[in-house]
Amino acid sequence: MAAFDHRRLRVYNTALELNVVLFRVAGLAPRRCLMVTDQALRAATSLVLNIAEGAGEFSRGDKARFYRIARRSAAETAAALDLLRAFDGITETEFDHAMALAESVGAMLTVMIKRLGTGTGTGGSRCSTPGAGPVPPHKPQPQPQPQPEAECPH
Repeated sequence: MAAFDHRRLRVYNTALELNVVLFRVAGLAPRRCLMVTDQALRAATSLVLNIAEGAGEFSRGDKARFYRIARRSAAETAAALDLLRAFDGITETEFDHAMALAESVGAMLTVMIKRLGTGTGTGGSRCSTPGAGPVPPHKPQPQPQPQPEAECPH
């Protein structure tokens, strides 16, 4: 048995592949995109590291917490890809490939998080005020229905 189980996870290996693509893109991107490529690499690196850290946890809540952090890093990576595309810092082929990987990782993490439950780690309160107790669950508000557009008389 391997000491580190994260290396066997498909989500981890897909996130690694995303990093490889982004490092290649970063090396070819125009100088004007330096700040965005740097942020994309940071987010994608955080993604891989948080997946590994979550896989190493024993507590379901802690595991889910790291996977939620990783999922946010996947969303940040996707947003950085959108910026690179907007500023012509990535080809359409590279963008499509990287975005497919980011979306795949995000989807896998979502499933993993849901399977673990949405606990807050060790079962404690989500509130930072000592002794405040648990925060009640959020109740979704009804969404207004879209109204048909009025026809223009002109």
